[in-house]
Amino acid sequence: MQPSLLLSALAPLVLASPSTAPFPHPSAKILYTAERTFFENIAFRSNGHLLLNALTSPSIYTLDPHPPFLTPQLLTQIPDANGLTGIAEPFPDLFVVNAAVWNLSNLTAAPNTTAVWAVDLRSPGEVGLRKVVAPKGDVKLNGMEEKGVVLIADSLGAVWSVDVLSGETEVVTRDELLKPEAQGAPLGVNGLHVRDGWLYFSSSGKRTFARVRIDSQGRKVGNVQVVARLEAENGALLDRVYDDFAFDRRGNAWITAHDNLLAVVTPEGKQRVLFEGNQTLFDEPTNAVFGRGSEEEERTLYVTTGGTSGVYHGQIAAVKI
Repeated sequence: MQPSLLLSALAPLVLASPSTAPFPHPSAKILYTAERTFFENIAFRSNGHLLLNALTSPSIYTLDPHPPFLTPQLLTQIPDANGLTGIAEPFPDLFVVNAAVWNLSNLTAAPNTTAVWAVDLRSPGEVGLRKVVAPKGDVKLNGMEEKGVVLIADSLGAVWSVDVLSGETEVVTRDELLKPEAQGAPLGVNGLHVRDGWLYFSSSGKRTFARVRIDSQGRKVGNVQVVARLEAENGALLDRVYDDFAFDRRGNAWITAHDNLLAVVTPEGKQRVLFEGNQTLFDEPTNAVFGRGSEEEERTLYVTTGGTSGVYHGQIAAVKI
C-alpha cells in the first residue's frame, strides 16, 4: 500500500549491489489491467485461482490466471467499508481480510471503521462472511500472515495477533522500526511473513526490510535485525519504498517496491533490483504471491499493482523465475 503521491514526501533508500545476488533475470507479463482500481493484495487458492482485493473497493475478486480465463469475477463484498488491505488463509479455503473506510489522499482509515472479516470458501458455490473483530480507535491494519494465529501489521507501529475463531486480539510486537517516519510516508510496517521462527517485515516509512525472533504466538523475543535497505551500488539513495513481499522456496524474499520495481533479497541479505523503470510492467506494485501445487506454479510470482500514474489502473502480472 503506497500510492505514488506520497513519494515526494519520503526520504530515499539504500540497496546492495545488483551484481552480488546470483539470480537470472526473470521474465514477466501483464495478465490483466483494471481501470479505476488500485489492487492492494493477493492470495493463491488451492484450486489454482487468485483472490484479489483493492484499496478502491470493498470487493473481493477471483481470477483464474491461466488462459483463456483472464477476467476477474466478483466473489463477494465486505459491508461498511470502501477498501481492503491484507488477506491471509489461516485454514484451507478460510480467508481473512482487513477492511475499513479509507481516505486515499492521505492513506488513513477513518477511526472505528476497521474490521477483520472471515471469508469462508469451504462450501462449493457459497461464500460465508463473518466479522471476526472490529478494533476501536485509530489503527491502520495492512499486511497479514497466518501462523497458528493471524498476525496483522498495524502500519502505525505494531503487530497484532488475532484468533480467527474467538476474535481475541493482542498487540504482540512494538518497535521503532515498525513506526512511520514523522516527515515521511504515513505507513510503518507494511508486509509481514514468518519463516523459520523469524518474523520478517517491510517498513515503508523506514525503507527497511528486517526480521525479529518470535514465539508461537507471534510475540517478539529478540532484537530487530535489519536485513536490507534500498541503496544503490555507489551508495546513492534510491527514491523507492518497500511494500509487501513473498518468499520463494529457497528463502529469497521478493519485495514489491514503489514506484516500479521488484527487489530480491537473499537469506544472507544480498539484494538485486529487477524491472526498475518499467512503468508499463510494474506501475506501483503492492504485493506478490507464489503459486503452489506444481513446479511451474512454485516458480511463478503473481504481482498486484495500483497503477497510480495519473489514474488508478491496477495490474495483475506473472513473473517466471
